[in-house]
Amino acid sequence: MKTADIPGISQLSVPEKLLLVEALWDDVREDASLPLPAWHRQVLDESAGAYNDDPHEGSSWADVKARLLSRASD
Repeated sequence: MKTADIPGISQLSVPEKLLLVEALWDDVREDASLPLPAWHRQVLDESAGAYNDDPHEGSSWADVKARLLSRASD
């Protein structure tokens, strides 16, 4: 599927598109029947380990999202 196949998507602003992506991702995430590939588990374990080593390193999702939305509106 291409964005051109979705009526009206090209008229959305960048912040609106980001909200749409977030809504779609939330919908996909709620589908418990999706299998989790082994490499996904490995990446998640590595990320969790890095966080546990230094929980103050990096940014929260709320901070990242705010920065992205701010950049999109500039």
